[in-house]
Amino acid sequence: MPDSIPVYISIKPDVADVGTKVYSLGYPLSDLLGEEIKLTDGIINCKSGYKGDISEYQISAAVQPGNSGSPLLDEDGNVIGVINAKIIGGDNIGYAIKSSYLLLFLSQVNNYKYENKENTIKDINLQEKIKRLKQNIFLIEIKN
Repeated sequence: MPDSIPVYISIKPDVADVGTKVYSLGYPLSDLLGEEIKLTDGIINCKSGYKGDISEYQISAAVQPGNSGSPLLDEDGNVIGVINAKIIGGDNIGYAIKSSYLLLFLSQVNNYKYENKENTIKDINLQEKIKRLKQNIFLIEIKN
């Protein structure tokens, strides 16, 4: 698949099961670790998040500041959530907002219609998925 072919990934509205292998691409601690995109992987530990919040997953991926807003992907490269938090002082305890809530949010945005396209990267290996996905994930910094 040449790089010029558009990358389409699906946002899966279904709740993923505990034990589902997940990964994320983001820019954790970019001021210390640099601005190259980083892969973080883990599993879904729990179908609820902080203090039992049903809108989130608890994940074992080692997320850091800078991962917030990164997609949480399943092994096929489908978006199943968005990284949003971690427990300070807890090893590998992160949280991601479930994709069904992302789809609900997108449905509320004026003049925006999200169309879920067929995933074009599901049948390629992880290394190739990363090469294609990283072209669509950006570091956004807010300066005071």
